[in-house]
Amino acid sequence: MTELAYKSILAPTQPAKVRGDLAERIEKAMTDAIQAGAAGGWTFVGTQTLEMEIRKGLLQRRQTRTVSFLVFSRERAAPARTQGPEPILHAPEPAFQPASQPDDTQQPGRLGPAV
Repeated sequence: MTELAYKSILAPTQPAKVRGDLAERIEKAMTDAIQAGAAGGWTFVGTQTLEMEIRKGLLQRRQTRTVSFLVFSRERAAPARTQGPEPILHAPEPAFQPASQPDDTQQPGRLGPAV
């Protein structure tokens, strides 16, 4: 199964500064933006338009602004599958052997049997 990665860039808001009529200038701006976004193996998917409410001051009313994005996608590199450690088939013997249980004859703090 292939996973896709997506990125988006802002669509140009002004025509390019080239010689020609307005349609040619807009076309040049969009072409340049798509080619810049497609660098590095990205494929152009489409455009997305969102309306955002913004406020430019503390007491000003909210204004609605339309923002357009160019959306690109490419295949995400599959993560290298690594196998985990080999399963343990038998439990290893502990390196430390616990001491035997203390005799009932010994009391804490004394070294020998109680008399």
